[in-house]
Order: sequence, then structure tokens, then C-alpha cells
Amino acid sequence: AYEHWHRMLFARFLEQSDLLMYDENTPITLGDCVELVEEGDPLGDGSEVKDGWELAGSLAQKMLPQIFRADSPVFDVKLSINHVNDLE
Repeated sequence: AYEHWHRMLFARFLEQSDLLMYDENTPITLGDCVELVEEGDPLGDGSEVKDGWELAGSLAQKMLPQIFRADSPVFDVKLSINHVNDLE
């Protein structure tokens, strides 16, 4: 849960600082992340993203690979909605 929370914290920090980027030229908010997930395939690679927080975390992970390893098995573990709500 700590790693998930840490990624959420950085995603929120980046979003509040207008530094969370969808691509190199497009800043994005958590609200935008929710809308993109609802539209389907927000990352454009066929990977499943269940909610806006997961998308924001994935974008933060891409921006900060030295902090969040993309190959970390921790992020394969999906938290229940109760745990996500607690982290939010």
C-alpha cells in the first residue's frame, strides 16, 4: 500500500504543480484522467487502467522512472476500493 500511496502522492503533487503530463506537450489533471479512463484505452497501448488514479500514477511513473520502477511487481497488486479510498 505504501508504494501505491507514494505514487498517488507524486501524481497529486505533479498535477497541482501543472507538471503531470499526458505527453510531452499536454498537461493533464486528475479529472482529465477520469474522463480518459471512461473513454477507454487512455494510454493507447491496450493496457487496462481501472480508474483515474491508476492512470495518473502511470503517468507519474513514466515521468519519474528513477523513483517508480516500471517493472515493479508491487503495482501488479490491485488494491480494493476501500484501500484506495483510504489512500485518497
